Amino acid sequence: MHMDNNRSAYIAYTDGSSRGNPGPSGWAVLVDGKQYYGTLGIATNNYAEMYAIYQAMDIVPPNSTLTIMTDSRLVIGWFTRNWKLNNPKIRALKRECDTLRDSKTLKVSFQKVKGHSSDEMNNKVDKLARGCASLKTELPRRVAHPIRD
Repeated sequence: MHMDNNRSAYIAYTDGSSRGNPGPSGWAVLVDGKQYYGTLGIATNNYAEMYAIYQAMDIVPPNSTLTIMTDSRLVIGWFTRNWKLNNPKIRALKRECDTLRDSKTLKVSFQKVKGHSSDEMNNKVDKLARGCASLKTELPRRVAHPIRD
């Protein structure tokens, strides 16, 4: 975290995963030295990606600047280019993200990272999300743990 024009600034790596599409799904967020993750039950990969972004917005304090690092070009387009959302569940979750962003007065930007590449933090969040999607039992809504190598 650092300060950006009197706002706390955060960088969050986010990812969602689905074993089947739809299938058992998980999400993960890495921000401010902690990892957060959970299961979603049966969902699509795109829903899991969006849910991870919702969680990132929920984690940071109000009046923050948040840079979301994601390998999902589609999710970035939904937020930054108003691409059409055909799935009603994802459309509703996108509205929840917008409401959360506005109610917390967050300044949110997105940066595309290459998936399955040399980006260590993206690889960690991908591994966590895939691991959650593979679990046979549900996890609590959000679990925070220090990041470990």
